[in-house]
Amino acid sequence: MNYSLSVQQALSGDLAATISYVGNVLPSLIALWSAEHGAGLFAPGTNTQTYQPFPDLGGIGLIQYAGVSTYNSLQAKMEKRLSHGLSFLATYTWSHAMDDASDAAGNFNRPSAIAMKR
Repeated sequence: MNYSLSVQQALSGDLAATISYVGNVLPSLIALWSAEHGAGLFAPGTNTQTYQPFPDLGGIGLIQYAGVSTYNSLQAKMEKRLSHGLSFLATYTWSHAMDDASDAAGNFNRPSAIAMKR
């Protein structure tokens, strides 16, 4: 889901200011859980290979669509249109992005970027 809101104000005939709020939310990112690293079931560093029913066949993992990503930004812009041979554009963006599954996709060999929710 994407969302945005912008407001522009003319300060003079050739000078305008714009402020915008932009964001998005991405639910259901792939989050992986690996039994190889315990994921809360065993003490950290425990070799779980011996606990698997068929240790020669490889790892055990669980794919969940439980990750969430969010992005929010406040954007400001000041623009002077061409007059007397001069124009300028100044912009500033403050942004904040968070997610809990960015390192998980396709990565059964390392612990997931998120902890298994219980």
